[in-house]
Amino acid sequence: MSRTRGPFCQREPWGLTGALHMKTKSVAITLIAALAAALGVGGCASDYQTFYQANPNMSLFEPPSQIVQPTVRVSTGDHDRDVEAMYIEGYGAVGYVTFNGPARNIQEALVQAKKVGATFVVVSHQYTNTVSGAVPLTMPTSQTSYINGTVRTYGSGGYASGNYSGTATTYGSQTTFIPYSVSRFDQQAIFFGPLKRTGLGILSRSLTATEAQALGSEKGIFTRAVRHGSPAYQADLLPGDVVREINGNVADDPNAVRQLLHLDARNHIVLTRNGKTLEKDVVVPSVW
Repeated sequence: MSRTRGPFCQREPWGLTGALHMKTKSVAITLIAALAAALGVGGCASDYQTFYQANPNMSLFEPPSQIVQPTVRVSTGDHDRDVEAMYIEGYGAVGYVTFNGPARNIQEALVQAKKVGATFVVVSHQYTNTVSGAVPLTMPTSQTSYINGTVRTYGSGGYASGNYSGTATTYGSQTTFIPYSVSRFDQQAIFFGPLKRTGLGILSRSLTATEAQALGSEKGIFTRAVRHGSPAYQADLLPGDVVREINGNVADDPNAVRQLLHLDARNHIVLTRNGKTLEKDVVVPSVW
């Protein structure tokens, strides 16, 4: 369930102008509140903050910096490609946000990026639908009637006359239907921070069923991207390589690559590239 930003997040100065227009503003606030209730609008927190999901493995990243001003990058439209492109430059996803609602200001994404210490935020949005309808707005009404006339009374001693006046007020309500139309978008932001300069330097995943079938085995991990300047980069590992073995151990878990490495030593890697088996010796420093 997604939320949208509330309409009362900004405060206006109060003074003589505010006093003079108090009644008008009261009606406007009532109208805004009715529209907000109809559209599920509420709260002043940014959706980029409300729906933020942090990467549980933050030990892979350099300490967050509150000095660096985050930069926005536009998504390629393919989130996997976005992650791979950022990894090549040495950045990983520290968190992400996804929600559906009216288009949000990118500045809100930058505020959240600053809060979590991200260097870059890659944003994307795609139109999904338009929500239309009408909101009933009921306001109090009053009608005052004015009564006046003359009374003359007769008796044995003569007559007397006089005038009278008065008012009668009737209270009720009137309902008006206010039409609305709101465009909604699927919106996503991926927040990137600098990765530590450790490990082999590859972004990998498990093999798909098609890849395993072509390889004749499910034992291997697919290289999605190679980080510039890393041991893998220096050893000419390439995107698309399937790493089969590291130091004589089967490599079939992308999350276990680091455990198979010998730091500050030479590592023997067996891989498959374009159907051919290659062997490489890669020195992996503790920090490079």
